[in-house]
Amino acid sequence: MDRQDSLRKEEAARLLQRTEGEVHLAVALMLFGGLRVGEVAELRHRDVVVGQKIAKIHVGRGNKVDSVKATGRFRDLLAGHRGVPDELVIGRRTGDVPDMLKRAMRAQGITASCYALRHTYATSETGED
Repeated sequence: MDRQDSLRKEEAARLLQRTEGEVHLAVALMLFGGLRVGEVAELRHRDVVVGQKIAKIHVGRGNKVDSVKATGRFRDLLAGHRGVPDELVIGRRTGDVPDMLKRAMRAQGITASCYALRHTYATSETGED
């Protein structure tokens, strides 16, 4: 079976429905926030600022820092994952995050790379509101 560049809408929905905890949050960060795997792995609680209507995620790559806005259910999901500012949002070692995501996708019969989650954000509507 060939790997996909991005997930179909029904695959993204199935992956979100059938994951929980840190896996669900990591999938949501990539699908709805467009974060890279390394950004998800390195994201700390201090990088997520949750307001009443939106949340902002501050991610950096090199000397550049970007902000991603989160609204609706995605904002609510982030609000539920507050913790100690210096602690990782996904409480795993950096190298564990790609494996965690790959296992979750394989369990749903999805033959795609972790990058496909981010690419799905960039190329399609995932149905989040």
